[in-house]
Amino acid sequence: MGILGRKGRSVCALVLVIGTGMSLLLPVMAVQAADTEYMTERIEAGQEEEYIRLIQECTEYEVRPGDCLWNIAEEFWDDGSLYGDIVMYNQESIADPDMIYPGMRLEIENNVYVKRQSPYGKIFMWRYVFYMPDGSTAGVSDFGENGANFCLSGNGRIACLVQDKTDEAVSTTSDWKACTKRLEEYAEENYKGKMDEFSFEHYQSVKGEDLYLYSCRYQIDFSEYGYNDSLYAYLCVGMKMTEHIQAEFVGFDIDEGIKDSVRYVTASFEEEPGIGEYISVNGSNMSIWEEQEWELDGMFNSLAWVDDCLTYLADKAMETPEDKKETMTSKYYK
Repeated sequence: MGILGRKGRSVCALVLVIGTGMSLLLPVMAVQAADTEYMTERIEAGQEEEYIRLIQECTEYEVRPGDCLWNIAEEFWDDGSLYGDIVMYNQESIADPDMIYPGMRLEIENNVYVKRQSPYGKIFMWRYVFYMPDGSTAGVSDFGENGANFCLSGNGRIACLVQDKTDEAVSTTSDWKACTKRLEEYAEENYKGKMDEFSFEHYQSVKGEDLYLYSCRYQIDFSEYGYNDSLYAYLCVGMKMTEHIQAEFVGFDIDEGIKDSVRYVTASFEEEPGIGEYISVNGSNMSIWEEQEWELDGMFNSLAWVDDCLTYLADKAMETPEDKKETMTSKYYK
């Protein structure tokens, strides 16, 4: 983050605008703040219910001469006593754990665990549920011509979009590697010098549902306001596809921890089993505006949306009279 001199109050004002409650934010509930936990290592037996398990990747392993399940578990997880997990993942091919043979192909899962937070932050709709990060409130947020009619606010903002799953989104994300390349090319072409440090994640839920995340760093350049410094914000987008629904969560904050919050909300999203035929969720109260077209069919253009939101917040902060900037905290906490 750039360090400003005598005009540093303007950037501090922008930090307050991004990081605190906006006008038109309608508080619904608040819970105790806590850090999001995200871990890739194994968890202790009996703690499974405290975490959401995501499958990061599934590796095919060919048994070699002299192998046993204990040694294979040590090779992958540094703990031979976890060989029972291999048996569980390969129940159809392993009838006897003591009887594996060279050439046998085993599926080895690598898991990611997301710590469950307060049960009081549960959002329940007629066809789906998900959890808010600890310390969040929920309501409507407007950022000029852009906004969301269900936006989580706490450590950053997370706008929620829930709609029926589309063939276009399935097709676009089916080749995730190609999708990530197109995302970076779009950012380079349209936001060169603004967005960098992209990272991408792809998981499956224990039900086999796909979950995608991408994140990047966003540079707010103050040269057009007469300053020679800049401020970094971070954005993260999560997308989960259930049997009938695609849920997208667009988060931004001045802290990199927004990625953990978006991951948690996205991972916690579940489609609720309904009675009878599926009822569309289109037109529900989970929408984001304005949408800008791009070549990634079926996915919301989160890069353009966050760029517009942050530009609006920067403009708003810089237009505030100098003698009012130190009181912006009281304004935005109302």
